[in-house]
Amino acid sequence: MILFSVTISTHVVLETGFYHQAPHLLGIANPIVFSFGPLFLLYTRLQITGPSGIKRRFLWHFFPFGLCLAYWTPFFLSSGEDKILQAENPSEASILGYLITTSQIILMVGYLIYVYLIVIRHRASLEETHSTVEGANLDWMASGLRWFLFLSLLLILNTVLHYLGIRQVADIIGNVVLILLVVIIYGIGYRGLKQPEIFLGEQESKTTEKYSKSTLTEEDGDRFTKRLIKVMEDEKPYLDGNLTIRQLGDLARIPSYHLSRILNERLGLKFFDFVNKYRVEEAKRRLSDPACSHLSILSIGLDVGFNSKSAFNAAFKKLAGTTPSKFRKNI
Repeated sequence: MILFSVTISTHVVLETGFYHQAPHLLGIANPIVFSFGPLFLLYTRLQITGPSGIKRRFLWHFFPFGLCLAYWTPFFLSSGEDKILQAENPSEASILGYLITTSQIILMVGYLIYVYLIVIRHRASLEETHSTVEGANLDWMASGLRWFLFLSLLLILNTVLHYLGIRQVADIIGNVVLILLVVIIYGIGYRGLKQPEIFLGEQESKTTEKYSKSTLTEEDGDRFTKRLIKVMEDEKPYLDGNLTIRQLGDLARIPSYHLSRILNERLGLKFFDFVNKYRVEEAKRRLSDPACSHLSILSIGLDVGFNSKSAFNAAFKKLAGTTPSKFRKNI
């Protein structure tokens, strides 16, 4: 956010002509923009895996930043008068400027797509091992990334219009993009501060590997499946809102890698959907029970293992085809 603030400041300096008073602010955003993609990727990986998931080779992602910094170093070391002169007479470097801007946008779009895919895979991985994904699925980040991709397309249009000389329209688009970027960046920053630690790390991710340790025989599969169903029906572990595949595996005395395979291959369900199926059935039973008529729908949802009203409604509608309130009314 600090680097983004610096970048915005340099834009304001150019637009207002303040660079005459502070010429050494000119150009500093050029290399900084190349660091946004790697920093966003770094932030995402830290959210998901913690520091242990970052290797030294990650520094290669900052190579374009270093290359651009080296190119601009002579300009940074020049006098204030020379910087003002180049800023007011950019014709010699105009083509190069467009190339740098275009490469910045292309690189940023590439990183945004890559990070978006990481977030999507992260959610899928969570659903293989956790019965509750709210607060850890980074949906807010996925939403922000979609907005970033949209703004990147506007920036490409802005660059093309500038190159064609249609500067008035380009300036309007540029200012709109700038305002939206400020809102989104600081919104993501605020949401990131409220994000609880996830840090699945290597221990959980090993569970989601496609049964690399599983030597499940047909006989064992049948036996484990019956044991799993019995545990779910008799002990109702799904009532625990934070139930994980490891905890269920320990309770049913089934290795988690075998359990994952049973759920996917035999029952055709992710762990997340498997547990929520039992929660929804339990909620339907309680919503239909006259003895529970005094309980609110939210109270029933929380009692059967859901951690929020939105999660309860979403799962109930997905599995029952209607909302909890409509289900209760139609009884």
